[in-house]
Amino acid sequence: MASVAEKIRQHHQELLQSIWEQAKAISEGHGDPAMLMELLKRDLLPHAQGEERALYPVIDSLITRYGHPIAAMTIDHEFISDYVARIEQALSSPDKLQCLVWQLYALLEAHIAKEERLLLPLMEAYLSESEQQSLFDAMHETPHG
Repeated sequence: MASVAEKIRQHHQELLQSIWEQAKAISEGHGDPAMLMELLKRDLLPHAQGEERALYPVIDSLITRYGHPIAAMTIDHEFISDYVARIEQALSSPDKLQCLVWQLYALLEAHIAKEERLLLPLMEAYLSESEQQSLFDAMHETPHG
């Protein structure tokens, strides 16, 4: 029998696959936008609401005790690096390039929103101006190596 985490992972993969198939069909000119909206409203939005209602409150307390909440941001950076590499490989394929750039844009838009809504307010609230400036300067240093 699959664990609960495995069931959630499987559902995530099913959501991604279903949305990908709908997006691909629409981009190829034979998709049905109404079917896409039905999928998003029937499956995606209730899934997200269920996570916020049941999963996130429990996981939040676990992260506070045991986890590394910044790890999610680091995973985003791994995906961003992967997209940059994939975009470089797709430079001669306009359709693939366009798709990858839009995917990167969507990821980056969400990533930046998380930084601006979650991380920067913490920085502003708990670090002095000089600590903030030092952090900013360190972010823009060229790594030696």
